[in-house]
Amino acid sequence: MCVLELGCGVGEVSLIAARLVGPRGSLHGLDLDPTALEIARRRVQSAGHGHVCFELVDVAIFNPHGRMMP
Repeated sequence: MCVLELGCGVGEVSLIAARLVGPRGSLHGLDLDPTALEIARRRVQSAGHGHVCFELVDVAIFNPHGRMMP
């Protein structure tokens, strides 16, 4: 399962979704707040979720076509 989370913030839902998709899946979180993304990165790293990545991007202009999920 691959999950795209729009407006992931500090990763509260990301942590739940990362457990649900498991290490065979992936989660890609998008947000506009670099501080929130850094917190989210630290949180998922501390939880051992290597299948999660975050990107600083405006979801209004994000184009997922042709992009690979981690």
